[in-house]
Amino acid sequence: MGPSGRQLPEHGGCGQRHWRQLRLLEGGKAALANPREKTAEHTEIAELKRKVGRLERALGRKTYELKIAGELSRDST
Repeated sequence: MGPSGRQLPEHGGCGQRHWRQLRLLEGGKAALANPREKTAEHTEIAELKRKVGRLERALGRKTYELKIAGELSRDST
C-alpha cells in the first residue's frame, strides 16, 4: 500500500512510472497542505540562518578592525 492507501502496482514499466508520478504529486500536496506549519527541519534551517548572520556580522567587524589596525600601523611608521 502507498502513502494514500492505494494498492501498489505489480510489475510493469508503465504502472511503476505512473505510481512514481502519483507519489511525487501526493508528496507535493502534503508539502503544500499547510505552509505555515513549521517542521523540525524548518526550525533547524531558521536557526542555521540566524547563526550564519551572526558569523557574517562578526567577520565584518573583524575585517573592519584589521583595516583600521593596518592604517594605524602605516601611519605610525
